[in-house]
Amino acid sequence: MERKIIQLFNDGSKVYKNCPVIIEKIVLQKDELSNKVFAQIKYRNVGNKIVTGCNVSLHVFSKDGIELGSIESFLYSDLNAKYGDTFGSMTPVFLHDERTNSISVSIDKVIFEDMTECIIQETSPMTIKKESLSTLITDKDLLNLYKENHNQKCEYIPKKEEDFICCSCGSIYYSESAKCYNCGASFDELTKDLDFETLKNLNKRIKKKKSFKRIFLICCLAVLIAFSFLFIKIMNGPRLVIKDGVVIEMKNKDVTEVTIPNGVKEIGFSAFADCINLSSITIPDSITKIGSLAFRNCENLKSITIPNGVKEIEDFTFNGCRSLTNVTIPDGVTKIGEYAFDGCYNITSITIPDSVTEIGNFAFGYCESLTSITIPPKVEVIAVGTFEDCNSLTSIIIPDGVIEIGGSAFHGCDNLTSVIIPSSVTKIGIDAFADFGSNYHLKITYKGTKKQFKKIDLSLLSGITIVKCTDGTINY
Repeated sequence: MERKIIQLFNDGSKVYKNCPVIIEKIVLQKDELSNKVFAQIKYRNVGNKIVTGCNVSLHVFSKDGIELGSIESFLYSDLNAKYGDTFGSMTPVFLHDERTNSISVSIDKVIFEDMTECIIQETSPMTIKKESLSTLITDKDLLNLYKENHNQKCEYIPKKEEDFICCSCGSIYYSESAKCYNCGASFDELTKDLDFETLKNLNKRIKKKKSFKRIFLICCLAVLIAFSFLFIKIMNGPRLVIKDGVVIEMKNKDVTEVTIPNGVKEIGFSAFADCINLSSITIPDSITKIGSLAFRNCENLKSITIPNGVKEIEDFTFNGCRSLTNVTIPDGVTKIGEYAFDGCYNITSITIPDSVTEIGNFAFGYCESLTSITIPPKVEVIAVGTFEDCNSLTSIIIPDGVIEIGGSAFHGCDNLTSVIIPSSVTKIGIDAFADFGSNYHLKITYKGTKKQFKKIDLSLLSGITIVKCTDGTINY
């Protein structure tokens, strides 16, 4: 079954009085298969102080607009957001109620680098309405003149509202800041020319320059024609967007091969998501982080080597990479996130290094070709749905030290006939070994006594016929 992520809710910018952090974007998504709901929220620091932390509250609502349960809180920590910087969009916030259909977000507290805090008293944010510049300057020539005199990003009437300025480029920033973080214009510069007489005087000076511009444009046109084929070739190539050492986005979704330049430090959130034709990628050793959903639904990606500097395989990183057959996970990785390899149908085997201590929910769900797996010795919990529907697995050895086997951990593993469970296991979740074929006979070897095994809630186990303990056999 193919896993799909659908969008439930999308909302625009919100601001709070006396707060230098604004909410720019709220997107709510849902995994149709597991019913897990998660939010991605984009914040921007529009004040002069560096933001290091931000505490928010999330109100969740059903499809009918009814608020569900208690308010959920979330803390964004270890930030270094300067004026104009964004944060939060690369951090999925997983919500507890699968009925959630929409959300509202409120900022409770902002923490700054100098250890001061901004406590938000307002209970609800406000929206700053943007008005088109063309409603004020109705003459097209004068409107173009205003843009030429300032910048071509001018689309809105610049105005002040409460503690904020809405710039002509559409950006919203704190009024204490001298210039807009996006276009660099100041509020006073933008407003001083917004009268008809000033624009007319400027128009006279512009007309004198037009004859020179015509000649200049003819020369530019000749240059553009000469380089047109080169431009087309570049535009059809792999347009990789890199900013401050981070791969932000692959513009050309039809790309088949990519080489990330050496020196790049991070592959950002969803950077290569939905590049369905991508079959080969070279990642330099300088990469130390690969963000969530980075390669989601790269359906033709066949193999990947993760650099030694990467310490975590984040949530949904390779989700839906159905052609992936070979993955090298280096020593030093300590965590494999939720749904990390979910839906990688063609992986036959994968070596997990001993450095891994945590494997998230559904990490290897629907890896239908996986025939063998070695669980590292430091892992204590086999999480919910970790190997769900891995129906090519025939046997599994759970290492000493594991204390819990989560619900649906081996659900749908139709060909699993042998499991060795250590005596350290004290809990087995519901349907952990359920939903096997009609001819299925699972034999469990338990490295403890019959008395120890019977302390586990056997009502949660199904599809089991024999449990072999150190002091005898239990038949079901």
